[in-house]
Amino acid sequence: MTSDFSQAVGIPATKSYSLLALAFCLLVNVTNEAPAQSFVQTGLNSIDTPVDPRSIAMAESFVALRNNSMALMYNPAGLASARGVSLSYSHRRLNWLDDLSSTKYFALATSLETPIVNIGLLYNRFEQGEFIITGPESPEEAGRAKVYDYVLGLGVARSFGNHWDIGLTVKTYNVVETITGASIPVYPLETTHRPYLLDFGVIYSHPDVIRTESSDDEFAVAVALQNFGTDFKIKAAGFRSDSSPPMMIETLLKLPRYLRFGVSYSLTIMPQSKEKLTPFKFLITGEYRNFLNPGTYQKADRDFWGLGIEATFLDILAARVGGYIAPYSSIYGERATPHFRYGVGVNLPLARIGVDSPISIRMDYAGIPVRNPGFSRVENSTLKAFCFGLTYEEEIF
Repeated sequence: MTSDFSQAVGIPATKSYSLLALAFCLLVNVTNEAPAQSFVQTGLNSIDTPVDPRSIAMAESFVALRNNSMALMYNPAGLASARGVSLSYSHRRLNWLDDLSSTKYFALATSLETPIVNIGLLYNRFEQGEFIITGPESPEEAGRAKVYDYVLGLGVARSFGNHWDIGLTVKTYNVVETITGASIPVYPLETTHRPYLLDFGVIYSHPDVIRTESSDDEFAVAVALQNFGTDFKIKAAGFRSDSSPPMMIETLLKLPRYLRFGVSYSLTIMPQSKEKLTPFKFLITGEYRNFLNPGTYQKADRDFWGLGIEATFLDILAARVGGYIAPYSSIYGERATPHFRYGVGVNLPLARIGVDSPISIRMDYAGIPVRNPGFSRVENSTLKAFCFGLTYEEEIF
């Protein structure tokens, strides 16, 4: 990317910026194409990129998972069976090149059980770090820029009877760019119409499919609709053939709308009493996701399939693995080919390990292999995600 392009769109040109500038070039297409552009599925955004390592390790297939602290990323109905209060912080790296060490995702999520509905809050953010702006008269540095995008969502969910969970999320999305110390003309991105979006989901669960005296199980099936709402419009600088200042052009971006179907099945070997640790839990999740509003060049890039498995021992140690087939190529692998991930988790239910407290502490890790299709180099072949969470398991109200 040239310095002229970087100045025009308000994005710095540095040796580390090639991937990120390309992502924004695709995201904010201000050439002479149609005014409504599709959001490009590159995984370089916060609106559909999960950060929680448990869901990452299980192939992002959580649409039918109940009691899910990250439900607002998949299906708000997953909040309905949550108990007490939970709070988590998740962190995911994107440093497949050493130059991208400052790029990362992070998410804050919380849920609260009330007598009427369960409430959840999610803030998911993609940080692209700080970059140096350069120009012909200032080849070393002419200022600095930071770029990030985020999703902020508020969800509610409730159980109806013994089988149905229903949830709704209201959220917004935005791209933010800040420029500091610029000594040359810079034309930053500008949001002119912020979107407000709705997610809706339903989970039907059936317990005791093959219940015995020593075990318990549950089967669930779910559907969710995501990102239905108002438009997202952003203003960026258009190219000119001469050296005159660029013309600011407003572009309509179609945020991705999804239809998700999923199933889950859990089997639990019951402890001798509620105060004891559960000997073993097995969970399998599956999901199909359809991209409902692809752009002209994305008609074939619509179908996502995922399958995840989790085995938990004594309520404490969990091992996870997942595989999925994505409709587009990325650093994680070629389109329409299997991608694999893995992870582990540690959960400490204090009351069941001898500590008089209703608090549970969890820590999760996921490894994300990089497959490098069509990229010239990869310096870190496995990316990492971490999470730290707390749950107060007793009712507040």
